[in-house]
Amino acid sequence: MNNSHFTYTPAKENSRSSTLRLLFAKNTLSRTEIAATLNISTAAVTVTTKSLLDAGILIPCEDSSQLQNMHKAGRKQALLSINPNWKYVLAIEIFTDYVNLAVTDLLGYTIIQKNFPAVESFPAPKSFCEAISRECRLLIKSADISPDRILGAGISVQGAVDHINGIAMNPYLMEGPVPFKEYFSELLQMPVAVESNVCSVLQSELTYRTHIADHDNVLMLKWGPGVGSAMAIGGAIYKGYQFQSPEIGHNTFSRGKGLRCRCGRRGCLETTISEHVITSQISRLLDAGKDSDLNQLAKKCGPPSANNLSAYLDADIPALRKLIQKCMEKLVNAVHNAVIILAPDQLVLYGQFFKSDWIFQSFVEMLMERNPIIPKHFCVRNTTLNQKPFVGCTAVAIEQILFSEDFSI
Repeated sequence: MNNSHFTYTPAKENSRSSTLRLLFAKNTLSRTEIAATLNISTAAVTVTTKSLLDAGILIPCEDSSQLQNMHKAGRKQALLSINPNWKYVLAIEIFTDYVNLAVTDLLGYTIIQKNFPAVESFPAPKSFCEAISRECRLLIKSADISPDRILGAGISVQGAVDHINGIAMNPYLMEGPVPFKEYFSELLQMPVAVESNVCSVLQSELTYRTHIADHDNVLMLKWGPGVGSAMAIGGAIYKGYQFQSPEIGHNTFSRGKGLRCRCGRRGCLETTISEHVITSQISRLLDAGKDSDLNQLAKKCGPPSANNLSAYLDADIPALRKLIQKCMEKLVNAVHNAVIILAPDQLVLYGQFFKSDWIFQSFVEMLMERNPIIPKHFCVRNTTLNQKPFVGCTAVAIEQILFSEDFSI
């Protein structure tokens, strides 16, 4: 086990938070390993872990298959891990036309979930939050979980987010800024954490270290339905002016020309390679009626849409692949420039398009052609969301609530 490069943030934390942060990242560790990694005494770790064991947030690993030191002579080292059911997280994902609700355990596994109707039916942000809060209370009740077992609500929303005050600066679905933390704290009577949707997924990587191991400078790219990105530097999510993350999708490719982007400008990369644009381009290929294989696929799956786009993306039809590769070239150019400027240790890819094996592999090959010095395993694909779709909301709640100085166990 290589613990030497582990970084936890903020730089100065109490031993409780740093111990928990380490165990979320490493899954199971002995007291000796915790002490060595955090560079504190074993005695101090023993005191800290005893209080966490007494509180129930840590549990001993009694499964012999998890014991890492059985091959060593001498006394076996007892391992500790996070108790995933110590508390639960209320997850709220807010998108332009729908909302997902869920209750998860502390590792991000879904206990119960529900879709909420489109938000256009709610004229004001406060009434929107009131309607969601009612559904949240029903969901928690359906899960048969006492409200005092809920750590808090983790909310992800599109657009830039002032995570300190829980304000969505421009959430697209309504005019911003929207103080989601203020509204939901009052309505749900629980701690609330708010983050942008891509930053929340990046936070899950920083919290659980599923794909990034010990890398602390990480660039995340989402492709589908739009193009989103976020960056972590030194193990913490980086944001700039007005809480903006690095926006690869809003690179300007043709200033003043093309479709108007949801950001208000024209010429953004996203307007040329989004799910909506590619679906429309596939429809135009079908309308031309020149490709029999494509016509057969349409008869089988129906006209291309967000619901069946994966079938078109995975189809081995030359005309389709040529179309997608042209879009991919634009994205590779933008990502290559971002990698040169930001110099991340790892690039994490996720989203509808990267679920396709050939798209993921082709993207990596094209990027490495552009930049031959990129290490072999520089690009990784986030697959955690397949099993834990709300893990971003869980991680945000853990980071902002459990690790806060004000939280009392």
